[in-house]
Amino acid sequence: MALFRDIPLPVAIAGAVGRGATGAVVGAGVQPPGLTSGVIPGLDNAVPDLLRNYNPGEVGIAQMAPNIQVVLPYPEWAWWSKLIKGVTSDIPAASAVLVELFTVPADRRMWLDSCWMNRASGDNTINQFTIEFPTGYYETSGYDQIVMANLTSPTTDLMWPDTRGQQTLTHWAPGPVLLEPGSRLLVKPQGDGAGVSKFGFNILGRITKLVRERTP
Repeated sequence: MALFRDIPLPVAIAGAVGRGATGAVVGAGVQPPGLTSGVIPGLDNAVPDLLRNYNPGEVGIAQMAPNIQVVLPYPEWAWWSKLIKGVTSDIPAASAVLVELFTVPADRRMWLDSCWMNRASGDNTINQFTIEFPTGYYETSGYDQIVMANLTSPTTDLMWPDTRGQQTLTHWAPGPVLLEPGSRLLVKPQGDGAGVSKFGFNILGRITKLVRERTP
């Protein structure tokens, strides 16, 4: 794939008068010497051409490796903060099934920094906060989920991470966590409710857009 798109040049315009490279007046419908209509070729070599004459020391890049491949750094400014707020779908009474909070879009990658969940309605309590990994991005280990926080005594709120130790947890996993496209954030109710419930959530992270030809 070309690094740069060829840039079209304007064709000669009837009646136009300008000056050529030598300063001589160029007549109507004629372009300066060396300038033709069409496209500028070779832009794809612009970056290697610039580096070929770059000398970080006494040895130029061309002498170090004539077939050097250039890898441009991914800019830090391509990441931005993302606050995701919402409410889950209805959770049946006495359910203990994982419920989705958020799924990382297919064209995004995200660092998960924190997540706070609370009961918005109903009477179910919260038990766990879990990440489900997408297929194809991780080594096959027989597990595609990790419990990030499990409460000893389920209640109406759950914070991850619990940096001040305000909750009693049986276990927890540290963060931030890098989430690939398709990763799902899940909450698990305790299942002791008698009516339909909903959980609200506030997810804070950093996100970037992916541009690539294929996925793993």
